[in-house]
Amino acid sequence: NASTDVIVRSKESAEILGIDDSVQVTGRQMLDQVHPNDRERLRIAIARLSPQLPNLQISYRLVRPDSSMIWVERISCAHYSDEGKLLRIVGMIADISERKRVEDELRKQKEVFQKIFENIPAMIAFVNKDHRLELVNPEWERAMGWTMAEIRERDLDIFTVAYPDPQY
Repeated sequence: NASTDVIVRSKESAEILGIDDSVQVTGRQMLDQVHPNDRERLRIAIARLSPQLPNLQISYRLVRPDSSMIWVERISCAHYSDEGKLLRIVGMIADISERKRVEDELRKQKEVFQKIFENIPAMIAFVNKDHRLELVNPEWERAMGWTMAEIRERDLDIFTVAYPDPQY
């Protein structure tokens, strides 16, 4: 409710936020629970809401009253009066902590793979289902004499490159 700043929420939402569902909470109090490094980004996103652009989807960290931290994704829609005054924001919040943990783990694995891929002293190429080269490592580029940019320009078929005889 924009006029009172009071948040009406479901029991499930209160559980995600780690708050007692019988206690009245304001938007200001909830903003104070947003991780300090994410707070300004959320403030800006909310400030950008308008009758023309009423929708918001944002992920941020939230520090619960017990000091545990979770990642949440918020999807909201702002409602305005005919005069353009903000009346209320309706939305949902979801705990995406596990998704963020998995994304972080995958990012770390990708970084390790990237280092190995770029530094291994062997030719490595990834081929798509159409037998086109998708990615090659620097050793492949050096040995074959083509850069990945040149491969993309030529749209090389790996089997044509490796086996010039069409019967293969």
